[in-house]
This record gives sequence, structure tokens and C-alpha cells, in this order.
Amino acid sequence: MFKKELDMSDDFKKFLSKQFKNKSFDYIFELEGITGIPDCILFEKSKKNLKYIVTLEFKLKNWKRAIEQAIKATLYSNLVFVVMDKQGINAALKNIDDFKKRNIGLAFYGIDKKFKIHFFPEPKLPISDNYSLLLYKKLVESNKIENSSRKYYLWNKMKKRELYYKLKKFKS
Repeated sequence: MFKKELDMSDDFKKFLSKQFKNKSFDYIFELEGITGIPDCILFEKSKKNLKYIVTLEFKLKNWKRAIEQAIKATLYSNLVFVVMDKQGINAALKNIDDFKKRNIGLAFYGIDKKFKIHFFPEPKLPISDNYSLLLYKKLVESNKIENSSRKYYLWNKMKKRELYYKLKKFKS
């Protein structure tokens, strides 16, 4: 078990660096200035465009609080997951209908580096163009993507991208 969420987050960074070795995938942790501070944002990109956004909220115990935080991320994400470790996953699994009702994914990540998705939500377009644009600007400021005058793919139409299928492999 992880002692702190920060320990879980730091360990997950190492996991991502091994699992997502692809120049079209990237991630950023603790990005401030959107809605709260999302723990991790994974994204698929081209040089100047965001194609697909997945937000992860890490929690050790409080799955209800995790859902509250995850709901905010639906403003700018295609998929949102709550990721819990051993001490919280059983309580969350007993209440998996709460995740399904809100279309929030539920996953497990353990100290043994196992990542398992228990509920995979339906991909959606982000709810808010304004928050999506704000995320885009924050990623430009963070040098994760180059600035572009074009609107990015998320505003056009929903497509299941490569990142979607990569994550789907972790579905139990």
C-alpha cells in the first residue's frame, strides 16, 4: 500500500514512462489553473493539436471525494478515471454503480506496478469548450505542445484514438 497519494503519483509516473513510449502520447502531473489540480492528464497529440485527453485522479481511500474531483475533469477530458490503491479499491468496487452513473472510470494501481481498469467509461467530448481551450493553453505554456491558431480535434468530433485503445488493454 502507498502511504500518501504523492507516493502513488510518483510511482505511476515511472509506470507511464514505461507503458506509454510513443511520441504522440504525453502526460503532465498536477497541472494548476484549470479546475482544481488534476493529478494526471494523459493526452494524445500531434505537433500542435490535442487529439484525446484522459484525466486520472489518484485516491488512497475516499472514493466519494475522488468522484467529486473527477466530475470536474469531464469539463475538458474525453475520459476520466479514479485510480485507487489496495486500501480503497474494495469500497469503491462495492459502489461501482456510482462510477457508472457518472461515467467515471475506476482503476486500481498497486505498489507492485499493476494497473487494472475495473470500469471503462464511455468516451465523450469534453463538456466545455472554454475549459478545453484553457487546458490547451496550459499545455502550450508547459511546452507540452506548440501553439496553433487552429482549434484542435476535440471540438470537431469524437473519435476513439490510439490512447483509448492503449488504455483499453488494461481493462479487466
